[in-house]
Amino acid sequence: MSPDTQALLNKIAQTETTRQCNFMALEAYCNVLETGGNVIDTNLMDRLVKVHGFGTHEAMTALLTAAMTAGSDDTFFLMIVQNYVRNGLSQLNAQTYTEDLFVKSIHLPQAQTSEWEFYTLSYQPFEPFIWRDITIDNNFTETPQVGYFSTPFSCPAIRQGGQEWMSVKPNEVETMRLPIEQAHGKVLTLGLGLGYFTFMAAIKPQVESVTVVERDPGVIKLFREHILPQMACRDKIRIIESDALQYMEHGADKEKFDFCLADLWQWNTVYGTMPQTVFHSTSG
Repeated sequence: MSPDTQALLNKIAQTETTRQCNFMALEAYCNVLETGGNVIDTNLMDRLVKVHGFGTHEAMTALLTAAMTAGSDDTFFLMIVQNYVRNGLSQLNAQTYTEDLFVKSIHLPQAQTSEWEFYTLSYQPFEPFIWRDITIDNNFTETPQVGYFSTPFSCPAIRQGGQEWMSVKPNEVETMRLPIEQAHGKVLTLGLGLGYFTFMAAIKPQVESVTVVERDPGVIKLFREHILPQMACRDKIRIIESDALQYMEHGADKEKFDFCLADLWQWNTVYGTMPQTVFHSTSG
C-alpha cells in the first residue's frame, strides 16, 4: 500500500470518528435542551462559585456537561461531551439583545386571534439554549453553539396553538444578521412571523421596498393591527397573502427582486421540534 493511499485511509477513518462524535454530542445536547426549562441547578452553581472557587463560566461548563452525561459511566463519552461543551458554550450579554432596534421600537400588546397569540419568551439565569448556528472546523467537527445569561432574560414572541413560532431571541437575531446586512433594493421575504427581518430590512436606506409573502391570515391580522403601525418604515412594506411555494411558482416571475430571504419552518420528525430553515439568495 502506497503512503498516499494509507494517508487517505487514515483521513477517512478520522472523519468517520469525527462523524460519530458529532452525533454523540448532538444527541446529548438534544436530550437536555428538548426537555424544556432549566437543567442547571442554580443552588449548586452558587455553591461551586462561592464555596469551591469556580469561575461562573467554569461552573456552568461543568454542570452542563454533568447534565448531558447523567447516567453514563462511559469515560470516552464524557470526554467527547466535555470538549464540545467547552468549545461551544458562551455567556451572553443581555444588553446586546435588549438594545436591539426592533425590541426598542416595537411593543407587543396582549393580543391574539383564535390560533395566534403574542407573549413573552423568558430564559432563566443559566438556562442553556442554542444561540447561533453550528460551527464546523477543518476537521468537520460540528460544534453546537449554546449560550446562557447570568440574569433573567425575556423577549417578544408569537405562538400558534401554544407552540412558539417566532421570537426575538438571540438565535433569531444572530441568524438574521447576514441577510439583513445583504438586503438591498427590492426585497422579497417568505414568511412573516413578528416581522423582525421585514422591519430591519425596511429601515435600511439601501432597501427600496420589502414584499412579504405569508399564507396565514391570523398572523397577518396581528401584524397589520399591532406591529405595522409602529414601524416608521411601513410605507416600504407590502404583504401578500399566499403560500410561499405557490407564489414562487406562479407569482414571483411577474416582478423582479434584488434580494430574497426564505425564512420557513419545518417539522423535525426525529426530535419533534421545529428548526428554522433559512435560505439566502441575491440576483441582479
